[in-house]
Amino acid sequence: MGFLLPRRKLESFLRALAKRHTLIAPLQREGDGLATFETVKRPEDLARLDLERNPPFSAKKLFMPPYEHLFAYDMATQEVTDKKVEEKRRVVFGLRLCDLNAIKIQDALFLRRDFTDDQYRAAREETLLVGWYCNTPPSPNCFCESMELTNYYDVMVRELPDKDAVYLDVGSPAGIVLLEGLEGVKLVEHHEAVPRIATRKRLNTRDVRPVYDHPSWKKTAEERCLFCQRCTIVCPTCMCFDVYDKTSEDVRHGVRKRTWDSCLSKEFTRVAGNHYFRPERAARFKHRIYHKLAYYPEVFGTPMCTGCGRCISECPANIDWVELINEIEKERVGSGTNATSEKNTRNETITTSGTNARSVTGAERR
Repeated sequence: MGFLLPRRKLESFLRALAKRHTLIAPLQREGDGLATFETVKRPEDLARLDLERNPPFSAKKLFMPPYEHLFAYDMATQEVTDKKVEEKRRVVFGLRLCDLNAIKIQDALFLRRDFTDDQYRAAREETLLVGWYCNTPPSPNCFCESMELTNYYDVMVRELPDKDAVYLDVGSPAGIVLLEGLEGVKLVEHHEAVPRIATRKRLNTRDVRPVYDHPSWKKTAEERCLFCQRCTIVCPTCMCFDVYDKTSEDVRHGVRKRTWDSCLSKEFTRVAGNHYFRPERAARFKHRIYHKLAYYPEVFGTPMCTGCGRCISECPANIDWVELINEIEKERVGSGTNATSEKNTRNETITTSGTNARSVTGAERR
């Protein structure tokens, strides 16, 4: 089900949401004009609303901050103290379908019943997701059409220029509750299908296992990649982290913290004995891509990449790994080669899911 709202009433709609909940939206940052997900603290902030661009930094920081206090502990009593998992009810508006599916991937990882992350769960259960549909992809590097994204949201807002209106597609029971009785907002019930997003850029194959040993990987890693880790920072599904303790001088008390980490770092795979599992640059460069397209799908059935294109747009070395794979695949098909490295890849078939999963919010879980 869904509703129509006059386009001119969109700001009134957002103001009504902000009265009920903490509202987070893509706003032009004061000073440099960069679009970032920020809390709308006052109605005037909506004048900085930016729906033309996809913010270079995704919403993953809202659920797993770059630097996060997990808990404090007392060694004398062997007790955990001040474990902070409280969160306030909030609405995140302006999420593109790629970022919504990135949250779906986070949910699959951190809300597993056997290994639930309490910090993530607390933030996620109190968050409602309101998307902004891409009538036109915001970047030439978007390739989400290649990743079979699903409608994972509480509400999706889509502009209908021919009707001078926006369509609010409801994707969950919590979305219905969110839209009920908004002050000063009159919604007209309306039904229409939300079409697939069309992108010019395409990833021609996701099965990269047959070309693990192709020389282009090593050439790109050694001659172009700076290993600055910028791609993993802006990626909405790169969620590797490090956990460390900061103890008092008497070693009686301590604080456990979590920070973002990157598989592109050589130190990422360092273990006892000063051994590194991926010391070679090419191995680290490939691992990030193979994790997205091969290793994660083997377990969860869908790619870990959502095709937002941020890693390509923000790369200081202008590395376009989508085109790199397309070129390798074109060469492979042209030569008729289909050899798979048994040493570095597996033989299972990668499967993809066509499930049209919805967002599972705190309201539904309760």
